[in-house]
This record gives sequence, structure tokens and C-alpha cells, in this order.
Amino acid sequence: MEPKIYNPEDIKPFGSGDYESRLLLDNLMAGEKAVNVNHGTVCPGGGTGKVGDKGGVHEKGEVYFGVSGEADVYLDGVPYLMKQGTLIYIPGGCYHFIVNRSKTESYAIGAQGIDAINEAYPVPPLENVDANFQAMAAATPDFTAVCDGQPAACCANISLYNANSQSFSDVESLPPQGSAYIVLMLMVPKDWKQLKITYVPTFLEGKSLTFVMNASDVIRS
Repeated sequence: MEPKIYNPEDIKPFGSGDYESRLLLDNLMAGEKAVNVNHGTVCPGGGTGKVGDKGGVHEKGEVYFGVSGEADVYLDGVPYLMKQGTLIYIPGGCYHFIVNRSKTESYAIGAQGIDAINEAYPVPPLENVDANFQAMAAATPDFTAVCDGQPAACCANISLYNANSQSFSDVESLPPQGSAYIVLMLMVPKDWKQLKITYVPTFLEGKSLTFVMNASDVIRS
């Protein structure tokens, strides 16, 4: 019997909504009788059940091991704190669900290190525009663009509106439970025909969003 190594990013996830799981090990994958091992992720403030629910139940026992964050694991209606390094054994026939305690995570979106880039390549003067844009594009890991079949330089940043000062500011992360504009900038030929932009969140595994813009659909005044 040879050793086997499985990484979560190589396993197709199942589940939807607040919970996503990847089966890392079972009898078939191990080639012998083994304990099932799942890699599960609960979104901030989410859970696999709500207080008052019975939760799910399995014939066989299972083990929860905390990798990061904090959560309440409800076992037959009784909550237990699970944090990084906590191991919980759930015997067969025990109703259970989990609720993520965190509701305050911020999400990095678009270019990172904006302040350092603007300090190195301040705009104005106009001669710094290209260098500033290229540095911002290099610091944007989650957006890619293709223009007429060719890669196109692309950068993005979060723009927050301050109602008191009635002004916008560029930031690197979306605040907890907040909303903002995503400002997207691209460098394309004047006679471009089609743009395809793909967003792959750095804080979610296996998720992406692609949208297409045709020059013929853009209204020019």
C-alpha cells in the first residue's frame, strides 16, 4: 500500500449557500477501510443549521477539527465552541450542525498596496499615468482580461463613498458587511471589438465570474 496525498484545491466541492465541502478521504480513495475526512468551509455568519434546528445526523461517527476561525458546533441542541486546533468527535445518531461565529471579515478585492503604488508613481504628473496603471495591474491578482483574443492589462480597486464628505476613496478590501463600487481599468486598442473579463475571488475556492462586453453594444455620445 502506497501513501496517498490529497489537497483540498484538487477536489471538486459539493454543497451550496453557506457551506462547501470536499471529500478528502474515504474507503475507495484510501484503498482500504478508513475514516471519512472532509474539508469544509462555512461562510462568515453562515452555518449548516440555525438555533432551534435539529441539524443533520449520520449512522457513523465523524470528527470535526478546527483549521481556522471560531464556530459553535451544536450537538443534540447543545452548543460547543470550536476554534483552531479543537477536535470534536460526533458519535453516530447525534444530531449536529455548525455556525460560523465570524461576521466581521473583510475581503481583499482588486489591487493591493495602492498607497505604496500611488506614492511611487503619483498622478499628476501625467507622465506617471502609464507606470501607475502598470503597477496597479501587476498588483491585481483576481481580475484578468482578454481583448479580441489577446491578454489585456487590467487593474481594479474598491471605491468607497463617504456620505459626510460626499467623496470617494480607493481601498484594498471590502469592509465587513459593506458595499462599494468596483472600479475596473483596462488598456485596449482604440478599435477593440470584444472584452472578456474574469473575476476569481481570492477568498473563495473554485468560484469565478466572467462577463463579456462588445464594442457594438457600447453607446457613444
